[in-house]
Amino acid sequence: MSDAPLSLVVCLPSEEPVVHSLQGDSISLGRSPENDIQVLISEVSVRHASFEKGEQGYRLVDPGSTNGTLVNGVRIGPEGVALKAMDRIILGTVVPSYVVPDSLLQASDPKAVIASIEATAEPPARPKTAPVPVASAPSPALRSPVPLKPAAPAAPGGNSTVRLDQVRPGAPAIRPAAAP
Repeated sequence: MSDAPLSLVVCLPSEEPVVHSLQGDSISLGRSPENDIQVLISEVSVRHASFEKGEQGYRLVDPGSTNGTLVNGVRIGPEGVALKAMDRIILGTVVPSYVVPDSLLQASDPKAVIASIEATAEPPARPKTAPVPVASAPSPALRSPVPLKPAAPAAPGGNSTVRLDQVRPGAPAIRPAAAP
């Protein structure tokens, strides 16, 4: 990665893009006002991610945010990922952000830069699981059980008392204490 200064362009829904210059060894990002970059939207965790500067440039690290972080369609975690110019980042599920060289932002409108990144972005990665075939008929294990035959009604004038051990077989019968 080059040493060219980079910025993060954050695009909140229904708002103009906001440009944040990436300067410093560690830049925190999240909902809390204590972060270096505050993103006030519920899908972003209080301490969502951080940019860590190393010899090769910045790494984006997600320490375990609730809704996750994607870089170019790939979910990242605490190990992080090295960033490069024109990377597309999704914070949570709805906040697209872009790593853009400062020189490009000085020469172009942020919206035009974002449009060019989106035009060349690869579609999201497909799940790596195989499709599950759908059975045409329910298997015997999934059929509903045969309903039990209802008990015969009590004969008129007969005893209709139900004992507890009849309701819950195996449970000890409990009788209320005698009234004083």
